[in-house]
Amino acid sequence: MDLSLIVACALIALMGLPHGALDPFVAYRSGLIKDLLSALRFVLLYLGVMLIIIASWLLLPKLTLIAFLLLSGFHFGRDWRGIIDWNGFGYGALIVGLPALMQADQVTQIFSFLLFGAAATLPVGALQIVGAVGAILLLSNLRRINLRQRVEIMTLVTASFLLSPLWYFVSYFCLLHSPRHLMDEISKIPLQQRKKVYFVVVVTTLITLGMFAITALALWNKIPDINAFIYQLLFIGMAALTVPHMFLLEWADRRKC
Repeated sequence: MDLSLIVACALIALMGLPHGALDPFVAYRSGLIKDLLSALRFVLLYLGVMLIIIASWLLLPKLTLIAFLLLSGFHFGRDWRGIIDWNGFGYGALIVGLPALMQADQVTQIFSFLLFGAAATLPVGALQIVGAVGAILLLSNLRRINLRQRVEIMTLVTASFLLSPLWYFVSYFCLLHSPRHLMDEISKIPLQQRKKVYFVVVVTTLITLGMFAITALALWNKIPDINAFIYQLLFIGMAALTVPHMFLLEWADRRKC
């Protein structure tokens, strides 16, 4: 078992997953949750999307992986919306594509795990194209990017070259994306309600971790390659959690909440 993989998963769980735990508050603010019945409907819909993503990954892994990578580019681009064109897609696309441009062999190995041993040439090539498109879009918006933002981009490019794809993702997700989202959402919540927010974040994160732990324990004796299984559990689980989170944020944006 790769100890660094376990550490990376722990960091993602403790520093990355909590930002999605605010989704019930986003749903409440955007009008999806109004009472107990609508809250139950929201939870069932959220879980339904998660199950669809997991089933899709098991049935059509290549197509689902490529679609998830593209959606991730749009989602991470939200970090720079208002800074560059296309709602920041150039930034998000570059963030997602950098590992495939800098560490193609390692990305191919990880993708082969996520595709259950199938060839990963197509998804890796698609990701390289996404990264190249992101770089072109950023260059076309260069005049709109200030010094601090340029330093951020150069730091991420350097990290994608020096770090493994997993640790590059951990660094971005835990140190940039998750804190930004948490601070943005918490700033929209009245001060008198923030104690409830912290409680919900902790409880929701613990429930999510519990679900991952139960799944891992249930399949433990059936795992031929523990490292491959951890990658599958991490990224397929992240996709299942992230896609409904992405859809919710887009809905809230359209409602201007």
